[in-house]
Amino acid sequence: MIFYTEATSIIVNVVVSLLALMAIGISLYFMSVRSGCSWKGVLLRYAITIGMQLAALALAVGLALLVAVFMDRVIRSMTWFTSTWTIFGLYLAPIIFGMSILPALYLEKTKRDPLVLGFRIQLFMHSHCFWLIVIMVTLAGLSIRSAYLIMLYVLFDIVALIVNLVTKCHRKAYLFAIAVTVCQILPFVYFTYLCTAALLTLMHMQGRFFGYFAGYFPSCLRVPLIMFFRKTRTIVLCFLGITILFIVIAVTNAGFPYKEKTSAQRYSLIHAHRRLHNADGTTRMDESEWPQDRH
Repeated sequence: MIFYTEATSIIVNVVVSLLALMAIGISLYFMSVRSGCSWKGVLLRYAITIGMQLAALALAVGLALLVAVFMDRVIRSMTWFTSTWTIFGLYLAPIIFGMSILPALYLEKTKRDPLVLGFRIQLFMHSHCFWLIVIMVTLAGLSIRSAYLIMLYVLFDIVALIVNLVTKCHRKAYLFAIAVTVCQILPFVYFTYLCTAALLTLMHMQGRFFGYFAGYFPSCLRVPLIMFFRKTRTIVLCFLGITILFIVIAVTNAGFPYKEKTSAQRYSLIHAHRRLHNADGTTRMDESEWPQDRH
């Protein structure tokens, strides 16, 4: 176990953020030199992809929340309690769909752009790294030490970018994806371990939340690589189809959250009513306890 003080963590987060921004800036410069596009033109495209990536992230979270609200309305919000495999289709698939559809449509509309496809995909990856940096710095500023999770992803992403810049693989249409994939193996394994442990211990309380969390970070830096495939829209729409299929499964008996042999339904019935008073006799708190599962 590696541990360090909060002050050290702030320094580490700031240094990693600065290195990341510098590496991204150098990458953008080489893009303009290699493509013949002006420096301002590359910056403009990067600004557009930053906004596009933010919209994609908002869409991804919105779709996952929409599914959650729907499942709650049809009284199937606890489907994942027993059939944990439904989390993928109900909450991870819409996240991947939301993160992919807008970039896919944008890249399709800009086929004749002076920047080659590989450079435009790298712009989306740099844009996502930018937003991770913003989140990391914000969490560090709020003294939330979990920012180290995001720092790991940013650090290994920048290592991959530096490798690509040194080896000049960033110029190749597909070769830069190799370094990105290899460098993300360690943080992916570590983060998957954390999410698995969290799901196994907190499933009954925060199952959907950890579903969002587990889907967002492991896939965020690899989703843009989908754009290399032909018929990208078809591939992306498959995730929407998976979501619809799992919703259908979840509303049937197959998605009933309580199984006699594995997860018997339990009721937490607490008949407690407490009233707390201030020194002057006024009521400070008047509340009743409720069961954890309102269904």
